[in-house]
Formats: sequence, C-alpha cells, structure tokens
Amino acid sequence: MKTLLIAALACAAACGAQAQTYPTQPITFVVPFPPGGTSDVLARRVGQKIGDYTKQSVVSENVAGASTIIGAERVAKARPTGYQFLVATSTTVSTNPHLFRKLPYRLDDFEPVALLAQHPLAVVVSSKLTAKTFPEFVSYARTVSGGVAYASTGRGGISEVLGEMMKAEFRMPMRDIPYRGSAPAVAAILSGEVDLHFDGITSTLPLYRAGKLKVVAVTGRERILAAPELPTLVELGYRDLVMGNIYVLLAPKGTPRAAIEAVNGLVKRALDEPDLQKWLIEQGVTPTALTPDGVGRLIEADSAFMAKIVRELKILPVD
Repeated sequence: MKTLLIAALACAAACGAQAQTYPTQPITFVVPFPPGGTSDVLARRVGQKIGDYTKQSVVSENVAGASTIIGAERVAKARPTGYQFLVATSTTVSTNPHLFRKLPYRLDDFEPVALLAQHPLAVVVSSKLTAKTFPEFVSYARTVSGGVAYASTGRGGISEVLGEMMKAEFRMPMRDIPYRGSAPAVAAILSGEVDLHFDGITSTLPLYRAGKLKVVAVTGRERILAAPELPTLVELGYRDLVMGNIYVLLAPKGTPRAAIEAVNGLVKRALDEPDLQKWLIEQGVTPTALTPDGVGRLIEADSAFMAKIVRELKILPVD
C-alpha cells in the first residue's frame, strides 16, 4: 500500500511539473486544407496568441488533400508527444467516417483537445447570375439543363452533404465540382466557374462585405450577429436545410493528459481575449470554450447528425 502511495505521489508530481513547464518546444498545428480557408485562419490566429503566452512558436502546417484525410492520417500516426495537433472539422470527424469505407484513421486514433469555433455555412451564389435571393436562385436552377454546378471541398466534405440535401429538397439536378479546399472553391465561385458554393461564414464575410461575393442565406437556425440582413434557410421555409461546421483541435491517441489540459487552457485563454472575441464575432462566430470531454461529446453529436443525414439520403460510401 505504501509503495502504491509513493508511486501515485511521484506520478502526480511528474504530471504537475509537466503541466507547469509545457511547452518546452515549438507546437505544430496540422491544417488539412490549403492556406487561406477558415481552418487555416483560425489556426494562425489562435496559434499566435498561444505563442505570445508561452514564448514558443506555434507552426501552422498546411497538409491538404483527400477531404482532410492526408493531414488527419499524419497526426493519427504521429508519436503522442504533446506537440503535434490536428485542426479537424466536421469533414474529418463527422462526414468522412460515414462516406468512406476505408479510412486510414479512426476517431479512436485521436484525443479531443479544444474547440476553436463552430458556425453555419454561407450560401454563396455567383455574382455573374441575376438571382439576388435564394428563392430566385432556386427558380433559375430549375431552368438549367443538366443542373447548376456547385463547388464542394471534395468527397466527405459537409458541402457535399448539403448539396445532396438540396437535391432532395428541390428535386432538381445539381453537379458537384470538387476542389481541394475552401480557398480554391471560393476562387471558382468568384470567377463564375460554378454557380453555387457553401462556405464557412468566417472566410466568406470579408469578401461579402467587399461586394465580391453574393451571399443569399446562412445555414444556421438563427441569423448571425455579424450580418443580420442575411436570412436563414429555415426562415425561408426550408426547415431541414440546417448545417454547421465545427473546428476542433485533436491530438494523437496517448498524448499526455497534462499536455491536452495545458493546450485546452491556452486556447480558452486566447478565446477570452477581447480582440480575438471581437474578430470572431465579426466573422460570424460566437466564441465558445469547451473542456476536452466537452469536445468529445460535441464530436459524437455532430457525427450522429451527419450519420442520420447520410442514411436518410442514401448517400453511398466509397472505398
């Protein structure tokens, strides 16, 4: 009994020391998208704050491709040192597991760490079209032979799921044009290469305010404070067209709990900063901090929602 007590005290002391000294080297945030998208911007903003607090650099590494699978696999198979984290989205944790039969990672390969943001999507219509509202766009789309083209971020992305939801709602053809991430998809809608795009509100609002993008609705249940003039699809009469995206930090399975708790606390501290809060709200995000266990529950709920949609729409998984 005495031996066990001594061992427990030694472990507690070691864990406490690690929590007090962490981090002692640079931290890497693996962003599974190209530069310029919501995940990338969030990672850099929060990472800069953490770097200021800890005097250790936080490097955002863009590992894009295959619906976040390449970046997710890298972190899933990384050594659990407490210095490498994945900036995961709903695509990573909620849609990929239901749309791919053979994923090189499982959710069990990760530890939940922190919530960076969650927000609805913006429904973006090409400025080259005359439609000024979402109902006008639907009316136009029904006249297009072969269906309108919409940009997605590839197989497994929530934009694909929302596109399938719209096909079912409006009973009209729509062509999915996949891109490697949000930034190239936005470039496609700006050039008129596609007619429609569903993008994170965070990366959309600056272009919308500059008059470069035509946003006709948002996919949340309520309007956003940053652009209260934008209606929700729910209030336009499409109560089932609700979709959001979550952005969470994940660590490789087996990462020391002390490191997870430390990073969670650093993210919460960053999200509590008035300047970052102001910026997030301006981007359509309500800053919300969660514990690691809370992040795990959020992922479970988001995944269950996506599983229901995929099942109801009979979206077939691929190998």
